[in-house]
Amino acid sequence: MINIFKNSIYRRMFIANLFSSLGSFVATTALMFHLLKEFPKTPSYATIAEMMLSIPVLCVFFLVGLVADKFDRKKVCFYSDMFSAICGVLLLISTYNNFLYCMFFSLFLISMFQRFFSPSFQSLLQGVLEKEDYAVLAGINQMIQSLFSIFGTGISIFIYWYFGINGAILVNIICFLCSGLLINSLSISEEVRLPNGIHKIKDLSMKKILIEFISGLEYTFKNRILFQLVLGFVLFGLLNGILAVLPIYTLKYKFIPNRYEEISILLGSVMGIGLLLGSFCSSFFVKRFNAKVIIVSCSLLTGFCFGICSLVNNLFLFMFFIFLSAFFVPFINVAIVGLVFNIVDPKFMGRVQSIISPIALLFQTLSLSFVAIVYPKWISLEFLYLILFVLMFCAGILYLFFLPNSLEEKTNTIKESAV
Repeated sequence: MINIFKNSIYRRMFIANLFSSLGSFVATTALMFHLLKEFPKTPSYATIAEMMLSIPVLCVFFLVGLVADKFDRKKVCFYSDMFSAICGVLLLISTYNNFLYCMFFSLFLISMFQRFFSPSFQSLLQGVLEKEDYAVLAGINQMIQSLFSIFGTGISIFIYWYFGINGAILVNIICFLCSGLLINSLSISEEVRLPNGIHKIKDLSMKKILIEFISGLEYTFKNRILFQLVLGFVLFGLLNGILAVLPIYTLKYKFIPNRYEEISILLGSVMGIGLLLGSFCSSFFVKRFNAKVIIVSCSLLTGFCFGICSLVNNLFLFMFFIFLSAFFVPFINVAIVGLVFNIVDPKFMGRVQSIISPIALLFQTLSLSFVAIVYPKWISLEFLYLILFVLMFCAGILYLFFLPNSLEEKTNTIKESAV
């Protein structure tokens, strides 16, 4: 794992990604607490704020992959961060004047510009790293998420308590600026930045955009392994949407209504430690065990933990099973992400990422909408945890029956079938 940081380009990309992720995490987490505080009887506002982070994918999903594959990937990342920072200023003005709908619109714009960041950034990473580093990269990405789970919530609440929501958004703006400037300072070969040659915006017509998007769909869905992996992202998207708000709702509306903000720091740390330990262990196991076995077994174990969460009435038991579920999640992520990096042709990586992300985010938005509509009027928190159990169980069964036993023997056929 240490060897990957000897790559100077990756080091700076790692820091840039850290800044970008930190800014987004602090602002969105603080905004959720702000909305729950200002509108305690309307938890749906916090859910809508989460939806504003995923809905934009429906507006630009057919563009982000094309942009990543046809234009300078470094510039795409840079401008994504810069425009996100500008929209952060709009969000700051909105919260300062308490314009609720303008807050949602600002979040929508920030998320929309960030949709262009991820496919281009991941495609750059694929180009600057060696193939044997892909599994390590997936583990590092998971560890970053773990660290944010450990420290992110605490940092967000600390900033929110002492500097208010405006201070949290200011951190968001500064982090986007730092990320964009770091990426702009990188010296990356043209082959990595422009694997399909130089293209100009004026060369693109709606017909061309449609043709390129369809080519990405054909590449993804004609390859059996890739298609089966994508199906799993439907279930994971539904799961992520519910998990975006469920832990906080559980603390506020079930266990400790008056102290949920303080305890959410502890819960975030518990989840983060589980993710971090899982990330370390998963990097070891993915290199030594069959990916199918890891994905199926950990999906079922994670679902079991969510099922237990629906039954417990003790806060410490609840945190214990949340810890276990967080521990198993990195095994699934690292196995799937490492596999995707290995089997996808670099010329199609942007378009494949632009298909995977929208599918996951589309179903994440649907599940958030579901939660906003039915909770607490028609269903309970316990029922939501049972839904998570069913989703993970279905994911495990899907991969058990449809993924081939020997994935490594199949991966070469993916690239050979590229158009």
